[in-house]
Amino acid sequence: MRLRNLFVVVALVAGGGWAWLFAPHFLDEVRMKDCAAQAVTNWVAWNDVDRARREFDTEAKRRGLPESLGSDLCEFEEEDEDRVVDCAWEVDVTIPVVDQTRRLGFHGREVAAPDGRLRD
Repeated sequence: MRLRNLFVVVALVAGGGWAWLFAPHFLDEVRMKDCAAQAVTNWVAWNDVDRARREFDTEAKRRGLPESLGSDLCEFEEEDEDRVVDCAWEVDVTIPVVDQTRRLGFHGREVAAPDGRLRD
């Protein structure tokens, strides 16, 4: 019985450690995708890519993203009649106990139709 309890405690500590190291970066990914979606719809509405970039950065700051995550990591492109905001970035995470570094890559792509609706 004690061995099983020890195993459960070790598993919980390991899971908590994993979440402490990696979860913030995955939450940043969700926030970046939200910023990209808002930027691409604003771009369609305003027809001004520079203003959409500024709004992306303002929204990223408002959502608490690190300063390193901004519109400079995104490509604002036109494909046929659609507008696309395509963001990609990498983060190096160091695992303290084993002193190893893992690189996490993230990618978010949001596409808006000419009427401003997001495409899947």
